[in-house]
Amino acid sequence: MSLLVSDPSVRSRLAERAHLVDMEGYAIAYACRAMGVPLRMVKHVSDNADETAHDWSAAVDGSARALAGWLAANT
Repeated sequence: MSLLVSDPSVRSRLAERAHLVDMEGYAIAYACRAMGVPLRMVKHVSDNADETAHDWSAAVDGSARALAGWLAANT
């Protein structure tokens, strides 16, 4: 089973239930809550969960730049 959502039919089914899917955030929030650790999470949408999702290197680079810009503007 693929960890990336790149199939348009899967994306459409998910879109009926959610505006976006966060693959890592839930696990981090769950573990922090279980351990009593405060958490503030800032995320960036890295792809459209379509056939372009396979360009992971470009998505990571773009997200890193966007988050760096946000951090510089908010600290």
